[in-house]
Amino acid sequence: MSTTKPTTRKAKKPRKPWTWKRVLKWVVVTGFTFFFLGVVALFVAYRLVGIPDANADFQTQTTTAYYSDGKHKIG
Repeated sequence: MSTTKPTTRKAKKPRKPWTWKRVLKWVVVTGFTFFFLGVVALFVAYRLVGIPDANADFQTQTTTAYYSDGKHKIG
């Protein structure tokens, strides 16, 4: 006589078929996730890029005219 163990396999649960509600739920969740990641990426990019001050490098142009002796200013 041979002794064999009885097989104790668990029955697999039947898979739910893909319904429109289930597909729509995953599309909405995925879309929201990508939208949120895009907003975070734009915020990080905005914070990392420095905008230079327009008046920082501005220097007025001045001209000084002297008399022919080079010591006295005309204007």
